[in-house]
Amino acid sequence: MIAYVEKGAALHDAIRKAGHGLREENGVWIASDDQAVQAIIDSFDPLADMQAKKIAAVKDEARRRILLIIPDWKQANLTARAAEMAKLRSERAWTAEEQAEWDAGQALWDQVKAIRAASDRVEADVMAASDWKAIEKADLAKSNRWPK
Repeated sequence: MIAYVEKGAALHDAIRKAGHGLREENGVWIASDDQAVQAIIDSFDPLADMQAKKIAAVKDEARRRILLIIPDWKQANLTARAAEMAKLRSERAWTAEEQAEWDAGQALWDQVKAIRAASDRVEADVMAASDWKAIEKADLAKSNRWPK
């Protein structure tokens, strides 16, 4: 007989992923392999599972926001140009146009850094939470921690 403890849909996913089944019939939980399924139930940590899922979602949201500002190709170009400009600066003073180009690139990068810092704060909030159900319900893309 299974001693079932509600741990969310992810528990059932873990049971299926392990090649087992679990269903309820007339209030009784029936497993394909009682010992194996009970071990999965007993060891499954819904908080850690939900935190991992939400952290991944926060990272995806940060990437989405960054790419709206500066796509990957432009990030690569900006990095390469910054290296070129650093070399120039070691050889001579920048022209007004070069300084303006540097400042524009830095302004973009400052926006990226703000998103990354916000992502770190949202992730810290997720890791500090102790209720997996609350984390599951949270729409972290709407967190007030993201820059406006």
